[in-house]
Amino acid sequence: MFRVIEQVSQTRRPSRYDPFARLIALFICISFSATPKAAAAARVLELQPSSPHPRIGVHFEGKPFANAKIEIFRQPDSSGEAIFTVVTDQHGLAQIPELATGKYRFSVSAEPKLLGDLYLDVSPYVSAAASQFTVDLQCCAPPTYEEIIASAEGQPAQDTLQSFQGFLTDPTGAVIPNAAIGVVVRGTHGRVHVAQLHSDLNGRFSAHLDDGQYIAFFSGKGFSVSVVPFTISRQTGSGELHVTLKIGRST
Repeated sequence: MFRVIEQVSQTRRPSRYDPFARLIALFICISFSATPKAAAAARVLELQPSSPHPRIGVHFEGKPFANAKIEIFRQPDSSGEAIFTVVTDQHGLAQIPELATGKYRFSVSAEPKLLGDLYLDVSPYVSAAASQFTVDLQCCAPPTYEEIIASAEGQPAQDTLQSFQGFLTDPTGAVIPNAAIGVVVRGTHGRVHVAQLHSDLNGRFSAHLDDGQYIAFFSGKGFSVSVVPFTISRQTGSGELHVTLKIGRST
């Protein structure tokens, strides 16, 4: 199983935002509950290997779900239109057409307001036995990437640092290794990505960033996402970030 994000040993140069990056929302999908501020659980999306003949089942609350609509999008997606649309049968299973080699997003929806997603990396070298997947439907629509960014843009910077470095812990104080971290330039609507990395075995992270304002996303499997606006200033910055990830839903 391969994570959508890739581990990068050095900071990436700023780049324009592309459709696939938008769909994975900085490799983070936030599942919102019905709480007033929608601060709920989160899950880290994963790009899973599949044969050209994936077998997909849709469940809700642990039971097969009939008549769920599955829209299949080729990635990167420039048209915004599904290449196939199928519906699950009475056993919650969908007959998926043969897929060419490449990356695909499966967007699953059903009434009332149930949603799910699956990302597959299709290759003829993957066995059919390893190509059976289950999509668990969740209540309520997640926010768009634009809504996540707009919320973060409206928050004040939490820290002013000389350099982007720090460490991640869980609520008990234990370090979180291999957490996914992404950084975008504040004020660009999330379109300029400047860093993607993982925390190390000691939960620590660091990346070179020029002076400026940024938004960082921290996510680990089994933890909710933390969004942290911050400023880098060589003259006035100090200290490092200590980010605590709360327990949350993951897939």
